[in-house]
Amino acid sequence: MSIFVFLSFSCKEGVSSQGGGEEREMEEVFRRWQNFLDKNEFEEVRSLSTTETESLIGTIQDLSLLFPKDSTIIQTKFKEVKCIQKTDTSGICYYSVEDEELLYRDSIDLRKRGEKWLVHSPLRLDGEDTDDFFQEGFTD
Repeated sequence: MSIFVFLSFSCKEGVSSQGGGEEREMEEVFRRWQNFLDKNEFEEVRSLSTTETESLIGTIQDLSLLFPKDSTIIQTKFKEVKCIQKTDTSGICYYSVEDEELLYRDSIDLRKRGEKWLVHSPLRLDGEDTDDFFQEGFTD
């Protein structure tokens, strides 16, 4: 699902986190990351990602090369984004994206490395590592 959302949508306003400074910072990083991803600016995406996220970025970059360049530049339209700091160094952003009449929901992890929040999204296969999706704090 995550790859589908990353390849199919891009960034716009919408309802955002109501949390404190850390949650706002996580949301800003995630929105910037998605915006760069939408534009196929993979070096910028990497600068906002953990090293473990390289497998996902590399896969998306490889897939983007299979299509005409203009056809892979998109603009994700978030309906809602809500980020929650789970520990001092980890957080999660829950988000929803509308496409025509369908609503897609997903989440993405973030990790704090030093003073900087980074997107942490190792490539997930066959639904692994999905236990925390939409557990708490996300509204319809």
